[in-house]
Amino acid sequence: YPHLRVVISSATIDIEEFKEAFEAEGISVGILDLSETLDEVVNYKVHFWGDGAVEGCDCWFCQRKGMKLGGGAKPPTEDQLPEVVADLVIEILKGTDAGGILVFLPGEEIIENAKALIEEQKKGIDPGDEILIVPIYRRLGEDEVAKRFDRRGEKRRVLLTTDIAETSHTLGDIVYVVDSGYVKESQWDPKTQIASLPIVRCSQARCKQRWGRVGREQKGYAYYLYTRTQFEEFEAQTSPEIFRSPLEDVILNLKAAGIRDVENFGLIGEAREKEEVKSEIGRALKAIKEEGFVDERGNVTEKGLELFYVPFSAPEKALLDLADEQNCLVEAATALSMMKTEEGEPRTGPGLYSPQGLLLWDSRWTARTKRDVWRVHQALKVGCRDDLDFVVKLAICFLKAKYRHIFSIEGDISGFEGELDRGIVSERLRNSYLFSIEGDIERFEAEFNRRKVPDELWKSFKERGSPLKRPRIRKLAKGEWLIEDEDKFYLLRKEDDRLNAYENRLPLSKEAEVEKVNETEWLVRDRDRIYIVKREIGKLHIYRNLAKEWADRHFVNYEVLEAALAKRDELIEIYRIKTREEVREIRLELLDRVRALMATVLTDRTVKLKGEDPLFYENERYGGIISEYCVGNWSEGDRAILVMSAKERRVLEGRIRLIPVAAFMVRFPEEGWHEERMFADQRFPVGSWVSVRREGDGYLISDIVQPPPPIDVAYKRKLTFGMLLEDFLRVDCPPTVYFKEELLDDELRRMIPQARVVWIDGRDREHEEARIVEWKEMDGEPCAVVAPIDELMLLAELRGEKRRGDKLAVRIERVMRDPYGRRGWILSRTREGLEIPIEMRDMAISLWEPFKIFGYSLEELEGEWLELHIRDFDLMGRPKLSNLARVIQDLEEIRKETRERGEFQIEGRIEDIKEAEKKVVVACHRGLGVVHFFEVGVHEWEIPYLHIGEKVKLSLSLREDESVYRYHPLLNYEIESLPEGWKYNEGKIFFPYCLKESAAEEWEAPEEVLEDVYRSSWHYLFQGKIISREPYAVLKEGDRVQGKVVEKMRYKDSDRIAGVRVEVKVKNFLIPGFVPLRELKWSEEEGFWRIPEEDDVLDLEVLSSKGTELILRERADREGEG
Repeated sequence: YPHLRVVISSATIDIEEFKEAFEAEGISVGILDLSETLDEVVNYKVHFWGDGAVEGCDCWFCQRKGMKLGGGAKPPTEDQLPEVVADLVIEILKGTDAGGILVFLPGEEIIENAKALIEEQKKGIDPGDEILIVPIYRRLGEDEVAKRFDRRGEKRRVLLTTDIAETSHTLGDIVYVVDSGYVKESQWDPKTQIASLPIVRCSQARCKQRWGRVGREQKGYAYYLYTRTQFEEFEAQTSPEIFRSPLEDVILNLKAAGIRDVENFGLIGEAREKEEVKSEIGRALKAIKEEGFVDERGNVTEKGLELFYVPFSAPEKALLDLADEQNCLVEAATALSMMKTEEGEPRTGPGLYSPQGLLLWDSRWTARTKRDVWRVHQALKVGCRDDLDFVVKLAICFLKAKYRHIFSIEGDISGFEGELDRGIVSERLRNSYLFSIEGDIERFEAEFNRRKVPDELWKSFKERGSPLKRPRIRKLAKGEWLIEDEDKFYLLRKEDDRLNAYENRLPLSKEAEVEKVNETEWLVRDRDRIYIVKREIGKLHIYRNLAKEWADRHFVNYEVLEAALAKRDELIEIYRIKTREEVREIRLELLDRVRALMATVLTDRTVKLKGEDPLFYENERYGGIISEYCVGNWSEGDRAILVMSAKERRVLEGRIRLIPVAAFMVRFPEEGWHEERMFADQRFPVGSWVSVRREGDGYLISDIVQPPPPIDVAYKRKLTFGMLLEDFLRVDCPPTVYFKEELLDDELRRMIPQARVVWIDGRDREHEEARIVEWKEMDGEPCAVVAPIDELMLLAELRGEKRRGDKLAVRIERVMRDPYGRRGWILSRTREGLEIPIEMRDMAISLWEPFKIFGYSLEELEGEWLELHIRDFDLMGRPKLSNLARVIQDLEEIRKETRERGEFQIEGRIEDIKEAEKKVVVACHRGLGVVHFFEVGVHEWEIPYLHIGEKVKLSLSLREDESVYRYHPLLNYEIESLPEGWKYNEGKIFFPYCLKESAAEEWEAPEEVLEDVYRSSWHYLFQGKIISREPYAVLKEGDRVQGKVVEKMRYKDSDRIAGVRVEVKVKNFLIPGFVPLRELKWSEEEGFWRIPEEDDVLDLEVLSSKGTELILRERADREGEG
């Protein structure tokens, strides 16, 4: 096509690379470099992390002489971004009067965490709430993203955004850019065939694109959370997406465009990337041939062309094609649509509780709310063999709730449709005629007005097979009354001297609105109720939509399920157009057919499980760990189909590593499975009061005496009106979640007439009512765990016997972790059987801050009986338990002994390694439920050798300074009421160590600030160092080991070599050791000790190993040598 001209426009393109690639193909290339012709002026100043004032810059930072960006700390890791960004944004807001701030962050969760911290910290500088904090990320959708870019605060705004703001947006008000240097970028591992979206470092080109968001319309300033050296080490260009993606779709696109020789297709990129992609092309070509997407000659088949209309990968399209042939397309499409987002992020396994996951969670909930929600979620999983069962169960329950059938109309329905199109719900649709009564109508009216139902009506309803049960009557208008009888409604109307009775099938108010969804479906919204009117095969079906109510009650992500199932319906519609078949409901008996098809198509995804905690999967090519949120009772030796996996940071062998994690696990088909097991919790919901009867050696339930009580969605922080305005609450969860009896399905009553139960205390009983505490799987069967006690009665007894400050003996049943972060809650039980959830922060002095790691090593308390203090009672009279008094008392004793001896030695385990801060967190158990956490500084070179879970001994000493400070911006009245001797300066509160709880009783500060100050006064009391480590104690003098040379060590005052540092493996630990120069082998030829090179492996002998010091000697090859 000699007349064809292609224009490539880019601000960051590598011009020479593209020019050479095109010229190699004989294509002439012209270059128009606008940066030269336009003589563009860079009107912004850049500031790298660790740098001081920039020459010629007049910004707030450069006016502070002697300061370094970051204050001398190491650049933040991705986990530290929320706090570091919040601090920097607050500094900019405090140091400047105008100008918007644009912050680039990698992902929704980090953005929302940073937003929460900024909102909290800006109260002292923005009392009028004139500064708007706007989070922006792709999941919001194009329309909402566009709206948010246009939002303005009364004074200025802060945009927290992903890479979505790098291009195509002109932001004239933005003066300051903060670049984290991180981005979420799609990755593809051909070996493991894992597509992931990890957080990685940006390329230099991407960073420059971000910097250029300012300086266009006014002077701008850019601040980078990475050093100049780090930036120079970044890749020059972002790796092309073709090198980071599975290539089946790419190859089909090329072949469909007429390019036959895809193996030698010219690619632009680095030589290393080109070499890697060659093998991936071979794998992808083989895969699309096996699936029939290309023929033997390499031409795209009709089946391959269909792939362009299906939003899934080639292997997934092959699965859907087979499923369509085997009549299980609905089930396969449901699974694929539910298991991941359009961007490929998992909604199950490690993604189950993510913002786009299937289930809801909020780490700010109270321990009681977390316990209640966790049990509902666990009940949803019981009876499911794997993730396939689980997602299909959620889909079935959601759709059954969405389409709860009320009635149908047959015959000529065209008139109804026309009215619905005009937004009218006709009288004929709402009311169905039942019968008429003639006689003394005036007497009937008088009785109606007294809210009494006449005997004639009772008789008429009974004769027609719809006897009234508990009717309530009210007047609607003159000559019109409504009877409510449990879940039924009847309309009585005086017409022509008769009383006509109608079944009020759709009890709508005047506010009801009609919305047309498509050609066959309408939504009728009436206050808090939603009805669906749907045309199917000549009938008009009317449903009550209870999907939101079901999702709320089960803490399921309503928006995610709605979107996933809508995507599924679009997918099924593509195939339905081809086959002309009607859409049907999900059939559980076909799930094993889907499993068989997955095993057939995904042949290289068969894995075997091994290990225990964690559980690993592996095959000949790859391996990883099973997410604890994958559904099913998996164990060592099981075989499974690994349909999807992701990469996550996990603790493995004592270190945090980025490793593959299973996200969607499927069992192979098995006989004898009964599908009704999956729905036991829907038949008998958690929290229900049930009637228990003995049968043989066990117990059964068959009747619900009373439905579950409401679940209070409570937060640990006391809610204020301002917090509600700031959308503190998750909009997905109402404050109180009620159980609606309409959610109990009649079909389930028939399918599951009874269920097995066990008593929570293991005692034998006869017939008794009980409450379902939770669902578990026992011997492969769903089993309800029930409690025979009346919690309110036990609470009343406890309230009568105990007062605030008294002790209460409880057994620590379980320490539970939140699905993300290290927060959680503790479940305890009294001797009488009363269950009491405990907040983690009430068991240890660990700083209670958003997004910090919190509550370490408390799992070792499980099974212990402890006497805890009752710190308070809630409104229901439930005790709030705490062990802080005993913790503080023990810290006082340690403080006293440290003053007397100058130090205090204590043993513990490393629970966290903070590389950027050069610190480790050590948890120390002291008995009686007391656990202390100490932050200890370490040398940078030591960090790679430390392991989470490793035993260490600490030496503690008291800090020399007289006060400690915390950063909390305060309002004027809060500053004025500071306790005597305390100080406040630029957002920092200075206060003494070892505060008593009563020390700040008169201070008018928020509750969370008071708590943080009190805890900090004890948390920072000690400084410590590691004086002994577990692996050093294993080695003895004379032991023989091997060590790899890490570096040559030199004297500080000269370039002379002092010896070499080596790495020695002891058990599962890698520890550093030192070989002095005089303990190396002597070289007769050189007349000096032989100095090994880095990575040399030496045979060594232990001279001494104590504390954290290992001294070694290079061993001679022969006896007597050396």
